[in-house]
Amino acid sequence: MRNPNTFIIGAPKCGTTALASYLAGHPNVFMSSPKEPHHFVHEDMPEKSNYASQTKYLEIFEMANENHLIIAEASVWYLYSADAIKKIATFDKKAKLILMLRRPDEMVYSMHSQGVVTLQENIVDFEQAWKLSVSNTKRLSYSALCKEPRLLQYNQIAKYGKQLANVKSHFPDSQIHIVFYDDFKLNTSSEYKRVLQFLNLPLEERKTFPTVNPNTQLRNPKAGAILKKTSPTFMAGINRFKKILGIKKLGIKQKLRKLNEKKTERLPLSADLKQEIILVYKDDIELLAEITNRDLTHWLS
Repeated sequence: MRNPNTFIIGAPKCGTTALASYLAGHPNVFMSSPKEPHHFVHEDMPEKSNYASQTKYLEIFEMANENHLIIAEASVWYLYSADAIKKIATFDKKAKLILMLRRPDEMVYSMHSQGVVTLQENIVDFEQAWKLSVSNTKRLSYSALCKEPRLLQYNQIAKYGKQLANVKSHFPDSQIHIVFYDDFKLNTSSEYKRVLQFLNLPLEERKTFPTVNPNTQLRNPKAGAILKKTSPTFMAGINRFKKILGIKKLGIKQKLRKLNEKKTERLPLSADLKQEIILVYKDDIELLAEITNRDLTHWLS
């Protein structure tokens, strides 16, 4: 059995799903399934991890072979976690880490949209959810499906400067690669090649980079809630059916969820709300610019 040696550690809604998908198509890369096992947050964010056991975690890489120079996973909350990076360093001090970063106002808005679709967020209006996160008023209620309320702290989750400083306290620069979402979106091919070079992989002449994980809305929120709260009796029947067929996954719930989702464009944020978000993140953006030696003045405008 071979262990993972590369981690896409975040941030969420910054293109990680697309990058993981593209890398999975490279002949020398083994990408875990599921993409986000979140093993290293099993103490910090227990509800995010289905792989608290290291034995169970390593089993998802058991199909990796000698042709796979890179054995990777992409758990996007590692970057935000208080102790995941330290745990990764203990697991493999030579591991390679990839960060994908997007301007905070766009990231938190996108994160809220996903929370609404996955029924983790019960405040549908983003401005209301944002203002609650920055106020001193304790939020009175969360969705019954939200097991990690701090993932809805929209004024904290995109503090990449602070998060990157933590990464650098455990890993040298030579093992850290940063992709800015704007660059990735503008010239996906070029940024993908930079990732391959960082991973010391043969350049792959990939000609297409399909859109992955677009913004969606629920067609029917009630149906979405039912699919999230599938009864134990129903699941027991499904599990028996899978056992009879000798398969691990049936995918019925996932297919039904996809049918209940539709692609949509988010309405643009108001100028005032956008500026409010930027002001909250201003100091951290400046810290990130200093650490990365990157001009991020466009993030502040």
